[in-house]
Amino acid sequence: MLNRALRTMEFDIIMKMDFSIRDLYEDMDRLHVEQSIGHRKSDSFTVYRGQGLVKTDFNQLVKTKCGLLSSNSFLSTSKNHNVSLNFARHSMLNSDLIGVLFIMTIDPSLSSTRFASIKNVSCHQTERETLVSIRSIFRIGHIKQIEHDNDRLWQVELKSANDADSQRHKFTERIRQRTMELTGWHGLGQLLIMINQFSKAEDLYKVLL
Repeated sequence: MLNRALRTMEFDIIMKMDFSIRDLYEDMDRLHVEQSIGHRKSDSFTVYRGQGLVKTDFNQLVKTKCGLLSSNSFLSTSKNHNVSLNFARHSMLNSDLIGVLFIMTIDPSLSSTRFASIKNVSCHQTERETLVSIRSIFRIGHIKQIEHDNDRLWQVELKSANDADSQRHKFTERIRQRTMELTGWHGLGQLLIMINQFSKAEDLYKVLL
């Protein structure tokens, strides 16, 4: 429910879960620091996430190939390829969705991707779950159809954005400049207006009334 609310900007739910989100973010940050100490580039690992995307979002993703992707929600991922692929397949039961298997290569030595292994506290330990944090930044790589006879099942390769990536610096600096004077829920509303998300801004202000 939390992931869906963050992804679709359901502000009434987000506000009710505000403290839970902060606690989760702080716990993740602590675990990330603990689990990343001493890691080098050679310690990169791969996790998978299967989900459904509406066609407009999938088409936008394809257009952004080789560009940057920033997560706007916590992402539950697994080191089990088959488990994640099954999630992608299951999403196709909804005819409006494209099944997507994200193959995410995470470099613990880079600051662009915040993550924490939660396999020891997860209810599904066989999935070897890793949680990827909000605002993690990836470089979009190869996008291909998984099955030749099925144009609704795709895989997308993502890699942690390099700290020295000039495009990443421009991307994050642009966000910082836009948001440095914006605080609280009203600040978020102003940001949504800046990026032409007028209907979402209207939804937010209705909740704030």
